[in-house]
Amino acid sequence: MLFAKVYCMLIKMDDKFMEMVDELVRLAENDEELFDGIKWIDNESKKLGISFYEMFFIVLQRHLADEKAKEWFKARQQANQ
Repeated sequence: MLFAKVYCMLIKMDDKFMEMVDELVRLAENDEELFDGIKWIDNESKKLGISFYEMFFIVLQRHLADEKAKEWFKARQQANQ
């Protein structure tokens, strides 16, 4: 029973993520930089044989990890001054 609830929750989150990505794709029609980024993600997903959404998630995850690392490094530098 718990597994079924968790599975349903994951499906809903997946749907929300895909809706968010779809909205960004629509917005890219009027934003050249965003369009170029989405085009790059699409090309990379094809090279890797994964879905566009999977590649988008990987890029987003990497970006968030990079930002956290920058924040950590900045806080560490400030603490050492």
